[in-house]
Amino acid sequence: MASASSSLENTNLVDSFRATAEVVANRLGRYGLTTRAYLDPSLPRFRELAPIQQRNALDQLKVYLQSIELAEANGDRFDDTGRALWYALSALGLVPPSNLFDQIPAGSAIEIYDSENIQIWRNWEVMRVCGYTIEEIHCLEWHRRYERDPAITAQCFELVGRLMAATSDIIVPDVPGHDILESCSQERFHLSVRFQLAARLNDRQGKTVAFLLASEVPTAYKTRELPLDDLKPYLVEV
Repeated sequence: MASASSSLENTNLVDSFRATAEVVANRLGRYGLTTRAYLDPSLPRFRELAPIQQRNALDQLKVYLQSIELAEANGDRFDDTGRALWYALSALGLVPPSNLFDQIPAGSAIEIYDSENIQIWRNWEVMRVCGYTIEEIHCLEWHRRYERDPAITAQCFELVGRLMAATSDIIVPDVPGHDILESCSQERFHLSVRFQLAARLNDRQGKTVAFLLASEVPTAYKTRELPLDDLKPYLVEV
């Protein structure tokens, strides 16, 4: 049975995450985004996490907010791809490959994932075509949030493994362009994705602790807007 002190700590984590998610949603609204903090204020996704995972999710969300605040405090904007990424790396304490910024195409959709496959930062271009709440983004691994062809999913896992073992800090993914479907969002967006590059990110001690993925900005459709033929790959017969 959990002690009273540990129960109180978990409650405080829930309250802190809820409040921070609300602030982040409000900040994103300044840039024309309608991202919701959560669907249920009791935060069921967050409560599913182990205490250490809750702490990590809260810390990562606070850093995400800090990256937005850093940009604005220096007269920049969150929807400026290059500048927003610079502040994100600074807030996260991550060191990119020296030539990373030269290789990312302008206007790319950029995502940063930690070693547990949790998306810890995403730029304006990603948020514009994301139907997930802030709670869902920070509590669900990427492979639980999107449905794709199983063969493509396997290639994505192989890509991450190859990146971490490669001699080069930046690789051009050989995963073909593909469609994905949000598996558990309320919006159920259907996206067409094409990766541009993947890069290792180190901490300040030189240890690889995260990776970055840049993609062409995907086209997004709500599932109910798609022809049935486009949905057939995701339908399961029962």
